[in-house]
Amino acid sequence: MKYLLVALLLGLLSSTIYAGSGPTIVPVLSILMNSKVSGETAWGANPVDNSQRPERAWLGQFNNITPIPVTTTIGAALENCTPEAYCVLEIDQLQLSKTVYINRPKTKIHGKTGNKVVFSGNYGGGGAFFEIETGAQEIILEGLNLDGEARNYSNDVYGVVVYGENLNKIAVMESNIHHIYSDADAHAIAVYGTGATENSAIQNVIIDNNEVHDLHTGTSESIAINGNVKHWEVIRNRISDINNIAIGVIGGEGTSPVQVVGGRIFPGTLDIARYGFIEQNSVLDMSTVGNPGYGNVHSWAGGIYVDGARQVYIAGNSVENSEWAYDIGVENCVTLNHIIMENNIATGSYFGDLLIGAYAHVGYNEGLDINCDPTSSSDNNEGHGYVENVTVRNNQLSTESPIENNVQFSFRLRRSVIIHPGVSAQNPDGEVSGDENSFRVTE
Repeated sequence: MKYLLVALLLGLLSSTIYAGSGPTIVPVLSILMNSKVSGETAWGANPVDNSQRPERAWLGQFNNITPIPVTTTIGAALENCTPEAYCVLEIDQLQLSKTVYINRPKTKIHGKTGNKVVFSGNYGGGGAFFEIETGAQEIILEGLNLDGEARNYSNDVYGVVVYGENLNKIAVMESNIHHIYSDADAHAIAVYGTGATENSAIQNVIIDNNEVHDLHTGTSESIAINGNVKHWEVIRNRISDINNIAIGVIGGEGTSPVQVVGGRIFPGTLDIARYGFIEQNSVLDMSTVGNPGYGNVHSWAGGIYVDGARQVYIAGNSVENSEWAYDIGVENCVTLNHIIMENNIATGSYFGDLLIGAYAHVGYNEGLDINCDPTSSSDNNEGHGYVENVTVRNNQLSTESPIENNVQFSFRLRRSVIIHPGVSAQNPDGEVSGDENSFRVTE
């Protein structure tokens, strides 16, 4: 009631907000109704602070443990581990006839200098080198050389996949994953959280200081964090010579169970990568030219792509020679929010350096006939989500004469702060509807 009285007293007054190069006169009532005082969410992203980072103290538990050599198979070597104790296996040269499934807790698989892991000649049409399964705790893969040998597989292929629920404290570090090709989809490292609850999330995931190169990933990502996954880092990785997205963090794809709201099927509320850090990675030479998943032509793929995720910090990365360098958007019927992108570099981008906003005309709230079931919707039903509370600042987005723009806006970008030379505010009072954007250019 007191805010209404203030509005009645001041309703004839106005305030000046600078939108682009000229002032826009905005009624004070609008400012009150879109401020923190009225309960409206603040503009820009909330910080993702260091308390949200994955735990690391557990990594030291493997220090000073004598490694067990892998002489035949990893399964046979694991039989020599002391039950319930921390155990380190050491790999030199290894041929895999099938996927290695890891579910023993407190296990580290380390590669000797000069090691090499390949699929044997009679291996089938696809699969994974290593799969870390539901319930696994305290697992490290370190120093491995996973060589796909440029074989062209007909099914999905993974270097390392972390899949399921109730996984905690997983690290893939200092490994070289390369020459993995597929006519379907391929990943170097993928994390899929399938759990339906907070407690069943995959959490405390570290992907640190890996070399990832020469991949044919189809429509997939070289490194992916997807679904019910929280407290993770993708840091200090070097990714090059790939034909689609280098790093993708994803929400709303149906990785964890769906929900029914008002008779419509939607992604589950926890089907979203969150509380994550993408820092100090380098991406070099990403192009969809020659990728049959994109018609073998330049397509709108991002080097670093945040797709429907939440609470993500993107800083200190560099992307050179990519289709789009960075992409902050949403393909499914979810709301992306609280993303901070600062102190990143982009050069040599084909289309542009930053694509931001939802993709399709009409959001799922306006289009009640839009199919929001992620398990059955087609490409024509994608891009109807919302992008809210993003902060972009202090980046060097310096591609000269891109096909589009250094910063390109799509639809339904709300309550955000986008600070970049030449960018003008849109609807900085926050009064928007439909496909309109609302963002400011100052904090």
